[in-house]
Amino acid sequence: SAADFYHSRVPKKMRKANLVQELLADAEFRQYNKRKYVEIQEAKKKGDGPYKRMRRLKKKKKIN
Repeated sequence: SAADFYHSRVPKKMRKANLVQELLADAEFRQYNKRKYVEIQEAKKKGDGPYKRMRRLKKKKKIN
């Protein structure tokens, strides 16, 4: 309906050049990405031994 158009649209003042810039301008989105990034880094650090071993095996597999 017509009401949905006005409710869900992004005002001209808040529009950015592309979608990536719009998402980066959103504080909630940035906070979520930061939290996920930290979680991934901790998981990699925690399992660093197995992670390095898998990387080495993948590299060896590509060579063969």
